[in-house]
Amino acid sequence: MAVVSCLESQAVEIDSRAELRARATELPTLVGQALLARSAKASSAKSFLADIVREWDVNQDGKVTLIEWRQNVRRLLTSKQDVDMKQVDSMFRGLDTDRSGDLEIGEIKAALKKMQAEADGTETQRDKAQAGELRARVAALRQVVEMTVAAEMEAEKLRAAEKPSLSLQIGTCLHQRGVKVSDLVRDWGGSDGSIDRAEWRKEVRALGGGHVVADNQELDAIFESIDKDGGGTLDIPEVKQALKRFADESEQQKAAVKLARQQWSELARIAREGQTAWKAELAKQAEEEAAAVAKETREAEVREAEAAAVRAAKAEAAAEKKAAAAAAKAVSDANIKARQQGAKGR
Repeated sequence: MAVVSCLESQAVEIDSRAELRARATELPTLVGQALLARSAKASSAKSFLADIVREWDVNQDGKVTLIEWRQNVRRLLTSKQDVDMKQVDSMFRGLDTDRSGDLEIGEIKAALKKMQAEADGTETQRDKAQAGELRARVAALRQVVEMTVAAEMEAEKLRAAEKPSLSLQIGTCLHQRGVKVSDLVRDWGGSDGSIDRAEWRKEVRALGGGHVVADNQELDAIFESIDKDGGGTLDIPEVKQALKRFADESEQQKAAVKLARQQWSELARIAREGQTAWKAELAKQAEEEAAAVAKETREAEVREAEAAAVRAAKAEAAAEKKAAAAAAKAVSDANIKARQQGAKGR
């Protein structure tokens, strides 16, 4: 049952992921939904985001600090929503690509516009689609689990059926030897026409040619089941009737074992195919997840490179501005000095 346990654990894990995806409430989605709600009440949909951004830029310096960002995001969301400030700060850092410690108005407007667009059905539909895919995988996996369980249960039945009782062993030996029960019983009965316990043990063991595996207790149990009157001996008709019944039951058991083996073989085949398909699905999922991680890594590297370029450009612009200021000051100082010297010459 180790295979079943492993498959069932995987099903539970995937089902949990589907539930989390279906109930996804990431902060960008909440912000986007809040923006949609406010835009529906705005007098002008075109200028809505611009108005929001102006509200956020209280001192009109074209920038929003982390403190201002926290205050405005909290104000944007309804009081009933549980705002995780760690997520708020994480969103701020994600938007602050140049690591300047504040966000420019243009950056905020673009980010809010994207959140609003994603919340407008697209994000919800994506979550639902992914949740549906995960639930479909769970259903497929549970089918594999069910077929594996059925195959293992059928295997247990087959093992039990292939361990015949003593009466079935006797019946099988009768068929294998191909003797008539009436002839066999007549030879067993001897002159008195009855069989006692010791004779029963001897004859049954001899019948199987050493293939009947039974101790005296088992042989005596069969003897007593045939000895209806409890007289301690078996009449020939009693033995004859019992042996015929054992022979018939052995044939029925043979057919039952054959059917059980066929059923087990088919169920085992289906279970193996399902497990193989599931392993392939896991391998495919691992490849997709690895590709997604690689893509995210590449995109992060690109974003970091762009942010580094922005920082370098800002640093270069600041240096140029500083150099220009220094040069202008030098020119101004030179002009002042020249005027002063001219005044002294006069």
